[in-house]
Amino acid sequence: MLGLFIASLVLSAQAIGPHTTVALTPETQHIATIIGILPTVAGTDGGATPQKPQQMEKLVAAGLDIDIATAGINNEINELTEEQVRLQSHSDSKVKKLTIAGILFGVAALIGELIEFNEDQERLGSVIETAAASAGIALGVIVLREEDHGKTRRDLRFNMLAQMLERPALPTSVYPDVVWTYLNSELPGSGGATPRQQLMKHWSQDKLLGKNGRDEATVDSLTSTPSRPNGHVDLTLDDIQARIAMLTDVSARIALMKRGLRDLMSETNVEASSQTAS
Repeated sequence: MLGLFIASLVLSAQAIGPHTTVALTPETQHIATIIGILPTVAGTDGGATPQKPQQMEKLVAAGLDIDIATAGINNEINELTEEQVRLQSHSDSKVKKLTIAGILFGVAALIGELIEFNEDQERLGSVIETAAASAGIALGVIVLREEDHGKTRRDLRFNMLAQMLERPALPTSVYPDVVWTYLNSELPGSGGATPRQQLMKHWSQDKLLGKNGRDEATVDSLTSTPSRPNGHVDLTLDDIQARIAMLTDVSARIALMKRGLRDLMSETNVEASSQTAS
């Protein structure tokens, strides 16, 4: 993974050209500040010689931190998708059972009605109709109350939304410092809003955190936070769909950091080429 990441950054830098001046956008300078290489990249260090090895180390480390965060999100989405498929399959099975029951008892009721046309068998027809209706209701209740219907069976190994929503994060789901700093830093041109604040506003508007703003029970489900120690958090299909949507939003926002890393790598490459030529 490390080799592929370095190679992708180098290729991106080479594609710009060895003697092209790279104009750093405010967003890229923001990334450089978070990583800790802005003074040398921007040339504001009083004329000191930029130290490319140190810059490269920080760029590579930041890229790996982004990959770690993204991998955690993707792993959680995979787990949620597996549970989604299982729950959907269970739901489809329930619908099939109810459909078959409805057909069978509908036929039985029809037979009862036909028998009633015979005055001698009118009582028998009524009994059959009543029995069919009662059996249909009973089977429907049994199917609807099937054990574990609509609930997840296992605890997930990741809860990458926990830290975002101020809940305890599992050891597998703590964001690396560089990524977490970015998510909580004010973005250029955003009116002082952080990526995390923007995501929270978006989720609130889409009612993913609850019907009325932020519902703590909903947040517990989104972050696999049990109400009691060693408890299990049951997730419904709606919970899973909302959670996948939110994780996708976080992943997309973190991925924007890679664009800044690419531009910073290009600038570092240009500086090194200029020093060699001189």
